[in-house]
Amino acid sequence: MAQSKRQMVNRQVNKGYVDLDDITLRDLKADVEAWISEYGEDARLKEYTDGYDDTRSWGIYKLLPETDEEYAARLAVEKQREDWEMKEFQRLSKKYGDAK
Repeated sequence: MAQSKRQMVNRQVNKGYVDLDDITLRDLKADVEAWISEYGEDARLKEYTDGYDDTRSWGIYKLLPETDEEYAARLAVEKQREDWEMKEFQRLSKKYGDAK
């Protein structure tokens, strides 16, 4: 298995949701300036679906490195896939021989 690096994941950084309904541009500008100072210029405003009732909401997201748990889980899945692919290769090689 090749040396794997941590991946960046899109993670919501604000609590709750961002209310953009019926907001003046002046208020929106003030909100955006506050979000930039709190979350940085690379934060993104992203629409997401609430898992409970499919309500569409807005949140503030950033690309962050995956956690230790996410990293370990991803590596375990990659290892399982590589093991399966090797077994499948061996099975087909045995069945069909070397196809050179």
